[in-house]
Amino acid sequence: MVFSADGNPKESANINKKINQIKSHYPFLLDSLESKLSTLIYNYLSFGQFELARASLWQLASINPLKSLQILRRLILGPPPEWFSSPSVRSKAHLSWLCVIEFTAISKKFSTDIAPIPASVINRIQFDILLTSAHVQFDESCSDEVIRELIHYHKALSESETSSTSEGTSSTTSRQPLQVSLYKL
Repeated sequence: MVFSADGNPKESANINKKINQIKSHYPFLLDSLESKLSTLIYNYLSFGQFELARASLWQLASINPLKSLQILRRLILGPPPEWFSSPSVRSKAHLSWLCVIEFTAISKKFSTDIAPIPASVINRIQFDILLTSAHVQFDESCSDEVIRELIHYHKALSESETSSTSEGTSSTTSRQPLQVSLYKL
């Protein structure tokens, strides 16, 4: 059964009816459908066409939710460097964030046992979106050296927060000195 992206049952019934028609008239189109949908998803995303990829992801999820979540997890951890951005998906960080949103929605809809995306990965994606937005906002006058410094401080903050949480101390007390040192520079 195929679900529409918004979960509309009437639209889902129309989609299922069309698929049954295709099955009866053109069965060769449905051979290795999962593989074809996966290729289609990657092709759409490589050209910055997220909405088309999203529709294909939901079709794949209705057939094999685990496969769609594996694709999303791979993309969340970093899309290939040669992929294009678009006005709707401005950077790789934005693509990763959109994939996190779809990963969460598909996981909830199909109740899979796949592990959630770690908070540290989500925090890094959010930070990367902020860096990308700042870089664009300041007409790309922000040097690579400044970007590397910000990444370094974010990594130090994240590691400090992780170590203080594992030691059982409050993460806010350990974060304060690092923030102060960041502002003193």
